[in-house]
Amino acid sequence: MTRPARIVIVDDEDIVLTSLRSFLVLETDYDVVTYQSPRAALESMSQNPPDLVISDFLMPDMDGLQLLSEVKERFPNSPRILLTGYADKENAIQAINRVGLFQYLEKPWDNEQLKIVLRNALRQSNLERLLQEKIDALDAALRHRDDLAARNEAVRRDLALAEAVQRGLLPDQLPRSPIGVSAIYEPSGTIGGDFYDTACLSDGRWAVLLADASGHGIPAALSTTLIKSAFGRSIEESSETQTILRSMNRILHAVLPDSVFVAAQLAVIASDHASLELVNAGNPHPILWRAAESTPERIASNGLLLGMADDSLYPSETPQQITLDHGDRLLLFSDGLTEATSSTGEQFEDARLTGAIERLQSDPIERILADLSSEAQAWHTADFERDDLTIIGLERCPESED
Repeated sequence: MTRPARIVIVDDEDIVLTSLRSFLVLETDYDVVTYQSPRAALESMSQNPPDLVISDFLMPDMDGLQLLSEVKERFPNSPRILLTGYADKENAIQAINRVGLFQYLEKPWDNEQLKIVLRNALRQSNLERLLQEKIDALDAALRHRDDLAARNEAVRRDLALAEAVQRGLLPDQLPRSPIGVSAIYEPSGTIGGDFYDTACLSDGRWAVLLADASGHGIPAALSTTLIKSAFGRSIEESSETQTILRSMNRILHAVLPDSVFVAAQLAVIASDHASLELVNAGNPHPILWRAAESTPERIASNGLLLGMADDSLYPSETPQQITLDHGDRLLLFSDGLTEATSSTGEQFEDARLTGAIERLQSDPIERILADLSSEAQAWHTADFERDDLTIIGLERCPESED
């Protein structure tokens, strides 16, 4: 409930105070307090701030201009009205700007005019107060916006740096011949949880890794640095395909948070470039299509996600042996390709993937990867959180290029 406006009246003549108070109490709902002493009025107002002050001009210990100057200093939003006799009218007019008077009233005053003046003064004061609150709220909103903008800029710079660091984890060059390796990497945001790498093993074979950390954004992206480290340490320890993956699991199980796991595929290309070994740890089944055949086939290879079990419980998967003839191609990919989902709930793997590959298989491998990525993202509905997408294409070059 809104309290009544507090009106403070100061005049050294008791009859003036009594007259003003009686009229205002009878005709209005204001809370009216009166004082004969300006100093007593100031002391009281320090405890109970006024909404409006009426002061006589001439008083013995402090004149009205001095009092209203103090009121202006202490309570700048409280309207100030000066009561003055006819003889003091000129001085009152000159003092309007000095003390910021809302108005002055000559004695004897008109009661109806007084009511109008008080009502207008309080209305203007309320409007000024509301306006100031709006201005303060706007200033606060602008400061908040500026703070957010500064924070967003800092986050943007940090993300740009993180993106550069993460891109730097990827290999600068990929093997081109006689087994060509191509890759496309599309994080769902600035950074992502997918990762790929290649390395020459100690026995002369080439290892190609595709990994996908669970989750999205920064936590998944941080995991990719651990994946690269685990891959590097593991290929230093062994060049055996299944041993590399098992070693990566041991390392990642020790360092990854309990809620983070890694799906991975590892292909190790034989030194004669005519065959490869493949192990899978939770990634979608790779796709192989041969130059002599028109229909691609899925390579059913299954294995446990990395980081889920310690070394004693992690199964040792026997690598699949795949022979590559000239022009044969093998696709490794993360689930960002297969699980792209349309507005009707259909996944790209079920509705479009095989048909897209059949349609594109005569194109260069780099074009195939780019078109598959574009089609999957176009298939994706905006309501479904997009996942990171990585595709690796391995192609044994045509015979004339060996």
